[in-house]
Amino acid sequence: MSISLDQPTWLADLIQYTLEHYDAEAAAARASQLPVDERRGVAAISMALDARNISQGLPALYPEMSEDPEDFPSYKFLSTLRIQAEVALDVAIALGRPIEGEMSRLALLMIWWACLGELDQADALAQLWRQVSTGEREVTEFSDYLDSHVEPLGAHLKSRAVLKADPLLALPINQGISFFDIRMAGQLAEALHDDERLERHEIERVMTLTHSDRLRFVEATIALAWSNGLLEAEERNLIKKQIEMLQLDKKQSRKLLNAMITPATPKEFIQSFSDQEVAMFVLRQLVIASMIDGEQDAKERKFLQRTAKEMGLNDTQFRQIMETMMAFLESNRDSIDAMKKQKKRTRPGF
Repeated sequence: MSISLDQPTWLADLIQYTLEHYDAEAAAARASQLPVDERRGVAAISMALDARNISQGLPALYPEMSEDPEDFPSYKFLSTLRIQAEVALDVAIALGRPIEGEMSRLALLMIWWACLGELDQADALAQLWRQVSTGEREVTEFSDYLDSHVEPLGAHLKSRAVLKADPLLALPINQGISFFDIRMAGQLAEALHDDERLERHEIERVMTLTHSDRLRFVEATIALAWSNGLLEAEERNLIKKQIEMLQLDKKQSRKLLNAMITPATPKEFIQSFSDQEVAMFVLRQLVIASMIDGEQDAKERKFLQRTAKEMGLNDTQFRQIMETMMAFLESNRDSIDAMKKQKKRTRPGF
């Protein structure tokens, strides 16, 4: 099956494709290694991210999903949604929740509406979820109602996506930002399946933390670009375009643009992240960004060392991260080279 975003049924096709290709046995095997306590749901998210390279910053891409495998923006968008769904399903399996048939579709539609911040739509589906989970009604009674959500949700998801052929889509920094979208879906799934409901206040909490982390991530990459004491015109233009793609409000955009004049220090941005997992992800992305063009100068390395120190890492741990990310870059060289071709640039910058 290939999916055409020009068809109003594209989201229905994506859900069908994802459920048909989802490896529930592998997810169950991974879940057997998780702790059996209150940390299980959170640990399931981390494991799901690790299993798909997401915590390293290069989420899997599935060109075969798109009607046009040469259309990088479309298959990147479809790939991110597929991985969001798979991570949510991994969490459900880890917590012993049903993922069959309409229950999966109900959960995924609810989580995607929540990721978009459409709280009324998410609330409506959450109410149905409560009725089913308490045994008041059967999920099969809602099939037509779920159908009515698919096309408007698909249109909303598509309207929020950056589908133009912008070379910035191929930058590792943009691939890294996908981490936050995917992790947010996992966190919402954890909230849903752990408590057997998805409350509005929990959606708002997850969204607020994710948005803050995303902004701090961009601040960190700006600080890395400044680490040699000069923000070159090419880098400045790249950062401005990246900020535009985030579709922020004026106040948030202005804050990031100001960071291009006075960059944040490692102490400032590291202490602002919501948890250690996010901070470690950002450190790994900074290492990748510093190495992506095959060169890492002394000032960049010193900046990375300062960042690692602010995280409480010692020199040995920092060297291990550097070595791990270097090996990761080499093992994913083909994917990185393919993305570089999308950029149509002679100098990768970051």
